[in-house]
Amino acid sequence: MTKRRWIGTLIGVVLVALSAAAASGAEITIGPLLELPGADTMTVVWETDTAAVGSVILREPTGPEREIPSPGTQARHVVTIGGLAPDTRYEYAVVVDGAVAHRSWFRTLPKEGPYRVAFLGDTRHNDGITADLFSLMDTFHPQFIVMLGDFVGRANRAEDWMKEIFDPGKKVFDHIPIVGIPGNHDVQYDPDFAMFRRFFIRPENTGEKSLTYTATVESDLYIFLDIYSRRPFFTFTDGMRLYRLLKDAAKRPDIRHIFILSHEGVISHWRFRRGYSGLKPFTGIMGRYGVTAIISGHDHHYARGITYSGVPFFITGGGGSPLYEINRYNFYAALMGRTAVKRVTHHFLIMDVDGQTCAFSAVLPDGTVFDTAVIKKGN
Repeated sequence: MTKRRWIGTLIGVVLVALSAAAASGAEITIGPLLELPGADTMTVVWETDTAAVGSVILREPTGPEREIPSPGTQARHVVTIGGLAPDTRYEYAVVVDGAVAHRSWFRTLPKEGPYRVAFLGDTRHNDGITADLFSLMDTFHPQFIVMLGDFVGRANRAEDWMKEIFDPGKKVFDHIPIVGIPGNHDVQYDPDFAMFRRFFIRPENTGEKSLTYTATVESDLYIFLDIYSRRPFFTFTDGMRLYRLLKDAAKRPDIRHIFILSHEGVISHWRFRRGYSGLKPFTGIMGRYGVTAIISGHDHHYARGITYSGVPFFITGGGGSPLYEINRYNFYAALMGRTAVKRVTHHFLIMDVDGQTCAFSAVLPDGTVFDTAVIKKGN
């Protein structure tokens, strides 16, 4: 063998070895997902097919890059980035075993001024419409997305989470944060919410057993209700916690709006569903303490109205699940409030908050806005 042929063979062997090493490296299977957004913080979550060393490289808008490690060698990675500036765009890269595996960006929440939120419920067993809704939602540029439960049909199957939520949202969740509450199907076959807890980070103010938590955006309080951990009842402890949250918020002059997010709302129009009985006794308290809106899913259609205690409600369960017809003679709904708009369609809901005003727009899969509403604090 000549020297030239020997060198060529050696180079070939090295290239094959390098290629094999690269092919055997860990790959991202879920994510990256942005979670727990704040004005000065953001959390990046991802999973790899095998245990790996991970980190996030953050590019400062006016400074050098900094790298935040994911602790340990593992398949699930959670990296919280602090010390950020409000309402600022940051570019970031997810690093797996020393190599950049994904690049994207995010924007922190503002401390003041207008902001936009998107709401989507009931993506389980979707027929492909969910991916289209996420793509369209991306064009509206919300600061974050609230998922209203029933992500999947069979919560104990990781492949269902991939097919029904993470694959459809793959091109969105890496730059728009998602927050969520569990639905009844997210506990089906998974009574301890093991999968939900695996994929969605629990804030510090979440109880040990309950997944109920609160978040403040500017001067607005969001109450994310978990009504399933201790089913079949909304326990006395749960009720008292909600009561105290509302009472304390009403005393604080810095709280502008209060939003209650629950998979099931107090009103339902499907067949003879009654609405969630655990929340119904609190509608008077919600009205007394100035709740801006109750926003829920569960019913696979759209409805908007107001309870007799004066609390506006939205049912937005059009995220991709098979649609439900509306029973216009549901007397349980008639007993609870007045419904202004009902429509059987896939859709998502946009909320624009600007000072004392909240403007809502319900959007069809073709981008058409089919319903609008404006709520002003105190009105």
